[in-house]
Amino acid sequence: MELLYPPKDTGFFISVALLDPDGNFIELTELVDAWFEMLEERRKKGLDIVDRWKAVKGRRSAG
Repeated sequence: MELLYPPKDTGFFISVALLDPDGNFIELTELVDAWFEMLEERRKKGLDIVDRWKAVKGRRSAG
């Protein structure tokens, strides 16, 4: 396997990319605690993405 880029820490996740022998791009990502803490804070503020998706989907099916 060929390393396309070494591990990168973005603050919210760590990722690394490889190219396998068949030419497939493989990216591994590990979410860090800060990511989940940010999602939790957004949920407390009413900005949860899943709740917003459900609300929009409900409006579409009702109309």
